[in-house]
Amino acid sequence: MIQMDIKFLAGKVHATPWDHHVNEGVVEWPLSPWRILRALIATWHIKAQEIPREAVQELIEAMCGVDPQFAMPKQIGSGHTRHYMPTRTSTTKVFDTFLIVSAEDRLGVRWPVDLSPELHDVLETLVARIGYLGRAEAWASVELSKREWDESEAICSTKRTEEGELVRLLNAYPPSQYEAWREGMMQGWSHHALVAAAEKKGKPLDEVKLSAKEKAKIEERLPESLFDALQLDTADIQKDGWSLPPGARWVEYYRPHAEPPDLTRISYDTGGQLPQVATFALYSNVLPLFTDAFHVASIMHRALVSRDPSNPLFSGRGADGEPLKGHEHVFIFPEHESGKKHISKISLYLESGFDNDAVKALLTLTKLYSQEGEFQEQKLVLLELSEAKSAQCKAVGSSKVWESYTPFVATRHPKIRRNGTAKYENGLVVGSSEHDLRRLLAEGGYPGPINVTVVDSTTLAKEERWLKFRTHRKSRRGARGPHLPTGYRIEFAEVQAGPIALGYGAHFGLGMFVPVEISGIS
Repeated sequence: MIQMDIKFLAGKVHATPWDHHVNEGVVEWPLSPWRILRALIATWHIKAQEIPREAVQELIEAMCGVDPQFAMPKQIGSGHTRHYMPTRTSTTKVFDTFLIVSAEDRLGVRWPVDLSPELHDVLETLVARIGYLGRAEAWASVELSKREWDESEAICSTKRTEEGELVRLLNAYPPSQYEAWREGMMQGWSHHALVAAAEKKGKPLDEVKLSAKEKAKIEERLPESLFDALQLDTADIQKDGWSLPPGARWVEYYRPHAEPPDLTRISYDTGGQLPQVATFALYSNVLPLFTDAFHVASIMHRALVSRDPSNPLFSGRGADGEPLKGHEHVFIFPEHESGKKHISKISLYLESGFDNDAVKALLTLTKLYSQEGEFQEQKLVLLELSEAKSAQCKAVGSSKVWESYTPFVATRHPKIRRNGTAKYENGLVVGSSEHDLRRLLAEGGYPGPINVTVVDSTTLAKEERWLKFRTHRKSRRGARGPHLPTGYRIEFAEVQAGPIALGYGAHFGLGMFVPVEISGIS
């Protein structure tokens, strides 16, 4: 039996899964067997070259194809930093998301493999010299252990459990299976090369043969052994177009839900101001459409209220169950990436700020799912907790010009006189869409705009008209007028601070405006 204990010396786990980009805010947890095997090999190359290759290969191949168990700390938090990485011509912004664990907590890994005394010594040497696991900033101390796992740890294994969530981790094939897979790949590539040669030469397939050079070129496409495959550079694997590293396979693990860390004492470096914005990244195989922003925000609200039903700033309702007056409760702002049609982030905005109890509730938001099955279950990663002035939320900013990001839906009905004619005020039909927009701006304390123009569409993956957006609740409840959803561009005489969210569903992603930067105006 092989058992390791891994401590993260800085209290942070930085590890991006194979099938995700660093900016998606996803952290691999627990660390995949594939990552640990590669770390052992890297340590041999850099710090233990006195060990013969044959011994290291024998050790690694003994561990390959076996799915280990994990014993994880129960209390896990998350955090992130934002910084710019230099490129050859400019800089690129990076979200570095990490998990937070105690520097004294251990991640236990147990391989059901029996080693000879000689291989055990090799393994002991390698693990003692590992300096990090994950990305280079994930400093780690690793040692072999014989301790018993206890109830303070959460057990993650391939055994199905009722509680917990399904996660995929990379592991290696058994060496014999890799050899069979490689042989099959070679035969397939050779056949394709023969077919191409036959078509080019105009000959039957059985009359064409590959040259020794062509055969050697095919042989070079895949490492001869699994041990060599584990040493391939990630950049080369991606450059060659592999969707999965050669020799790797996905293994389904059942991971217990983590408990949030003890946050009874939290400090914020915000000059005494509580964080006003909490931004979550969404990730799954299929993200929800941005045109369903109202529906997704409503489900986010339901999930938030379930964490603390008695908090009126979450529910928007007082102790008597009646809706609160004003707009002091939380706003939910879905966002999409430029040129994309799916929701990638959701920001929660609370003018008064999130206190410690609210932050605890936010840290338990790890999933978003539709009870009606209208979209795939989404995993949530908390990217930031910050003041509005430093938040990376599109709805928060300052400008003289604001433009619709989601459609505005008026809450009033047009006013008709007894004689059947429309009632006007300042040249607008009272209760019309634009009239209602101006009324709500005044109620929100904004000065009268100097210009309001209609915006016909928005740009997602392509131009989309506002009618594409879902703007009705299934229950059909809420103060909603009969008007079609509309987009507007609002110009003020002076710079106005956001967020600006108006009309029906304003707390649930509708009527969201974003600041526009225009030279000479903003």
